[in-house]
Amino acid sequence: MNVPTLFFVEASLLFLFSLTMVVNSIGQLGQGANYWFAASNFCGGVSLVLHSFPPSDVFLTIIISNLLLFVELCFLNKAIAEFVERGRHLWLGLLGLSVVATIVTFYAGRQHPIPGLVMEFISVIAISTATCSAVLLFRYPPPGSKIPTLVMGTLFSLYVVNNLVRSLTGYASLRFYHIWIDRTTIAGLSFGFLWMTAARLRNSLQHLASTDALTGTLNRHRIEEAMKGMLAWNRRNDLYVAVLLIDLDRFKGINDNLGHCIGDQVLKALAGRLNSAVRQEDMVGRLGGDEFVILQAGISQPESAEFLTRRVIEILREPYDINGLKVICNVSIGVAIAPGDAQQFDALFSCADAALYKAKAEGRNTVCFYEAGMEANLRERQQLERELRRALDLKAFQLAYQPLVTLHDGNLIGFEALLRWPEGWDPQSPAAFIPVAESYGLIVPLGAWVLGTACATAASWKQPLKLAVNLSPVQFSQGDIVADVTSALKSSGLDPARLELEVTESLWLQDTDTLAVNDVGAAGSICESQL
Repeated sequence: MNVPTLFFVEASLLFLFSLTMVVNSIGQLGQGANYWFAASNFCGGVSLVLHSFPPSDVFLTIIISNLLLFVELCFLNKAIAEFVERGRHLWLGLLGLSVVATIVTFYAGRQHPIPGLVMEFISVIAISTATCSAVLLFRYPPPGSKIPTLVMGTLFSLYVVNNLVRSLTGYASLRFYHIWIDRTTIAGLSFGFLWMTAARLRNSLQHLASTDALTGTLNRHRIEEAMKGMLAWNRRNDLYVAVLLIDLDRFKGINDNLGHCIGDQVLKALAGRLNSAVRQEDMVGRLGGDEFVILQAGISQPESAEFLTRRVIEILREPYDINGLKVICNVSIGVAIAPGDAQQFDALFSCADAALYKAKAEGRNTVCFYEAGMEANLRERQQLERELRRALDLKAFQLAYQPLVTLHDGNLIGFEALLRWPEGWDPQSPAAFIPVAESYGLIVPLGAWVLGTACATAASWKQPLKLAVNLSPVQFSQGDIVADVTSALKSSGLDPARLELEVTESLWLQDTDTLAVNDVGAAGSICESQL
C-alpha cells in the first residue's frame, strides 16, 4: 500500500467516525466531548484528502494540510479535556501556537526554503499537543474508564516518540513506516476515544440503575444488594450490621402546603445531611417517597448504632433553609441490628420496619430499636389498616350519639357524634383503630365522612339541638378542614350555630400551630357567615 492510498483509507474512516459521533450525540445533554471529537476527525479527514491527490502547489498544500492536522490534534485535546473535565481552555493556546507556527513556516519557507523546516515545525506542534493530551489522560483518568484512558495516553506517548525520532534522525531518512506509525496511532486514538465513550456510557447507566434520581443516594435495588454483601462479610468477621430506617414525619403536609418543589428540595437537603453524618464505609439510600435508610457496616458493638442514631437526630433537627423559607421536618427512626435481631436481609429489614412503625405509633419524632414481638404487632397493625380501608370504601362505619346535658339541671342540649367500628365485624375499639387511621392518613377522608353524616343526621332532628364532632390533629395538618366543614354544612343545611368542633389538646403541641389556629378561625368565620 502506498502513502496516498493509506491516507485516503484513513480519511474515509475519520469521516465515518465524525458522522457517527454527531448522529449519536444529537439531542443529548453532556455530549460536548463527542462533538469536539467529531470536529477533530473531520479536520483530520480533510487533511488526509489533500495529501491523497497530486497538488498544483505542493508547498501550499503541505501548509494547509498540516494546519488541519494541527487543528485536528487541538480539537482532540479539547475533546479529551471535556471528557476528563480538566484543562478545558488549554486547546486555545495550542490552536494559537499552531496558527502562529503555520504562518511563520509559510513565509519562511517561501522566502528562504530550508530543508526540513516545515517538518520541524510540524513535529514541534504535534509533539506539544500530543504531550498535553497525554498528561491530561495520565493525570486525570475518569473513574470507571481507567483502562481505555491509559491506552489513549499510551498512544499519544507513542505519537510523541515517533515524532521525536523523526526529528532526531533527520527527514532525509523519512520512510513509509514513519508515516504509517503516525497515521495508525491517530486512527488508534479515534478507536480509543470511542472506547472511553462507551465505558463512560456503561458507567453512567450503572450509576442511573443504582442511584435515586432526585437525591443522588442509593436506590432500593442497590441497597438490597449492598446489604446482602455486608451481612455475609460481617458474619465472617464477627461484626455487626445496623439498619436505620428513617421516615419523615408528616411530609405530605409540606408538599400540600408549600408545594412539591419545596418538598423535593427538603428531600435533597436531608440526603446531604445524612451523607455528612455517616462514615465512608456506611451507605445512605432512599427507599421511595420520604423514607430513607442507612446501612452501618463493620461495627464492633451495637452501641455504635445508638451513637449514629443520636447524631442523625441532631443533624436533622435543624430547620431547612429552602429559598429563604425555614422548613422544620422531624423524623422517626427504626433500628435493627444483625446478627442479634436477624441474620438474613429480608428478616433484618422487616425488623427495622417493625421498629419504625412502633416509633411512629408512639407519637413520631422518636427512635425505636427492634424488640421481640414487634413484627407480630406490625402484622396486626397492617391487617387493621386493610380493614380500615375496606370499611371506608364501603362506608360501613357507624355513628353513635352520646347525649350532652347541663350540669345544673340535667337538660338535654345536644349530642356528641362518636365513631364506631362496623357492626358484625371483628370488634375494634376506637382507641385501637383511630391511631392507625391517623398514622396512614385515613383519618382525613374518615373525618370528612363523619362530619357529613353527623350534620345530615342533626339536620333531621325535630329540636335544634347542638351537635359536637371530634376532630383529629391530622385533619388540620394533612387535610382541608375548612372545606370539609363547609361541605358538610351546605349539603346538610344544618344551622352552623348548632355545630361544635372539638379539638384534642394535642393539636396545640404540633409544629403546625399557626396553621391550626388559622384553620379554626377560618372555620368559625364560615359558620358565622352562614348564620
